[in-house]
Amino acid sequence: MHTKIALLVAIVLGLAVGVSSALMRAANPGSEYERLMKVTTTPMAVVEAANGPKLSKGLGVIVEGGQKFDFGVMDRGETRSHTFKFRNDTEQPIQLRVGSTTCKCTVGELADDTVPPGGVGDVTLEWVAKSYDPSFQQMATIETTCPLRPDVMLTVKGQVLQLVQPLPQAVFLNDVPYGVDREQQFVIYSFQKGDPLTVLEHSFDDESTEAYFDLQWEPADVAELQDVPDGVQSAVLCKLAVRSDLPYGKVNQSLRITTDAERSAVIEMPIGGRVVSDLMIVGDGFFESADVLKLGMVPPEGKKVVLRLVARRADVHKTEVTSIVCEPGNVLQASVGEPKSLKGGAVLMYPLTIEVPGDAPAVSFMGGKEKPRATIVMETTHPVVQRVKLDVRFFKSS
Repeated sequence: MHTKIALLVAIVLGLAVGVSSALMRAANPGSEYERLMKVTTTPMAVVEAANGPKLSKGLGVIVEGGQKFDFGVMDRGETRSHTFKFRNDTEQPIQLRVGSTTCKCTVGELADDTVPPGGVGDVTLEWVAKSYDPSFQQMATIETTCPLRPDVMLTVKGQVLQLVQPLPQAVFLNDVPYGVDREQQFVIYSFQKGDPLTVLEHSFDDESTEAYFDLQWEPADVAELQDVPDGVQSAVLCKLAVRSDLPYGKVNQSLRITTDAERSAVIEMPIGGRVVSDLMIVGDGFFESADVLKLGMVPPEGKKVVLRLVARRADVHKTEVTSIVCEPGNVLQASVGEPKSLKGGAVLMYPLTIEVPGDAPAVSFMGGKEKPRATIVMETTHPVVQRVKLDVRFFKSS
């Protein structure tokens, strides 16, 4: 009888700022190209020769072929699997159950987990090579009802190779001013011999902002590039254009590039960062992400706070506040003072005074969809950011 058990192990790792450094620590695929290609052309890989002491008949559960398996060299993103065969060498049925693993993984449901005497149960480990580390080794424990071998440790290992690599590994748009075109460049290196690498197509994952991005590419002369990794055969220079009207806030986009490479043909690059305004309000109690000033409880004698209205690129766009409107005017007051010049006139910092006077009536403007709101609207001479609006939340006692 032959019993099948599926154990799926899939590694899912996020990209972060340290991705590029992790890649640079990895073994250079170009320098060992010939050796690696000989390994990767062999289906799967070879089971390790030394798998521990052999179990003689009658000692319980035997993993035919050994408890360790080497996947060899895998392309990053490639999926492979190996089936471990559990033979029941007892006179009683035994049950198998998935125990602990050494990695963050998803475990598939087990089916037909009972192995009869003399029968064989299949346990399949599937690995997705998404790690940026140059090698991996992961273990999974299979628990059995056999008293002689209650736990069986399975091990898979291998190397991760990416023969087509972008540098840097991600694009970061840190504090991009709204209204300014931006271009980021990166290089895709190919360690594969033969014809030069060519980009076939690209796409963006987030449809809501894809119209604000565009990608152009052209062949690059490796001899003219700086800090080229050893073993590079060809390269493509990519230019990512970001439109000036990309909306305010965090940028969370992902770029997918398809090349004509025989291996590692698809590249995924995250695009992160933030688009900010030339006009910013800073100070205690102000939350830029929501344009909200939280004053909290205002005592009967009133409350006054001084924030800062910061005008960046003031040497490019001369910015002045032309009017301030507070709603309701009998509760909320605001004024802008003379600016302080910073960074040689490139930045102007205006004191912004906001006050709930003591003679204001008792009111509540604590926010909420159906609740009344207190607002301040400032009109400016900035050609792009012509209006600055903020909500003010507070409770005024009598």
